[in-house]
Amino acid sequence: MPVIDTQEVMEKVTVFVTRGPAEARELLVFRHPCGGVQLPAGTVEANEPPGEAALRETWEETGLTAVTVVGYFGSQTQTMRADYHMVLRTVLLLESPRPDAEAVIAAFPTYLGLRRGLPVRRLGDPQNGYVKVAYEEFDEIAKEDFSNPSRSVSGWVPSDAITPLLVRHFYHVTPTEATPDTWIQSAEEWEHRFELYWVPLPRSASDVGSTGLIPSQAAWVAQYIDRLAVFSFEQSR
Repeated sequence: MPVIDTQEVMEKVTVFVTRGPAEARELLVFRHPCGGVQLPAGTVEANEPPGEAALRETWEETGLTAVTVVGYFGSQTQTMRADYHMVLRTVLLLESPRPDAEAVIAAFPTYLGLRRGLPVRRLGDPQNGYVKVAYEEFDEIAKEDFSNPSRSVSGWVPSDAITPLLVRHFYHVTPTEATPDTWIQSAEEWEHRFELYWVPLPRSASDVGSTGLIPSQAAWVAQYIDRLAVFSFEQSR
């Protein structure tokens, strides 16, 4: 399948929020109602510095505003499945590859059109400047088995509205005020309710399974476990 001719890169951030002294440091996680246990993360908006995106996503997904960045761990170019792309701008799925085509009406209420940062599965080669994609939702994404979506809708989008290029930035953030041990945060435009709580920061990479995080995010904790054990106050981007 040919790669769509685009140089635009999708940027995302993942935020490690910790509290407490090194010997008893805790990591903030939340339970997504259909996505398992996760870290705060999200999409960098157009013309938004990644550091500002990290603080915004922390606020949106946790409700915490009194926080400070204590470490920037750099970025990684992530390799997605060959047929997966990221949506670069808000766009509707169309019934055919024409600008005057009707928008696809989905049979499930959570589909509100494609917003920037959503992953879609590419279904074929471009036609007339459009490409067919599928937007899919999964009830058990924690297993990271993307072969059996519980809901799916497909249609056509402009070829330049998606990209296979994804760069993720990693930030270490800590609260500057006291925080509760558990709380509920309403987040995202679909008004998901996130159950937030603290877990002990693992002592080593081999212990990250104790966090309950989905595998991809547990791997990020394992990668940066030594740097999370200290407040580095590094220059953030």
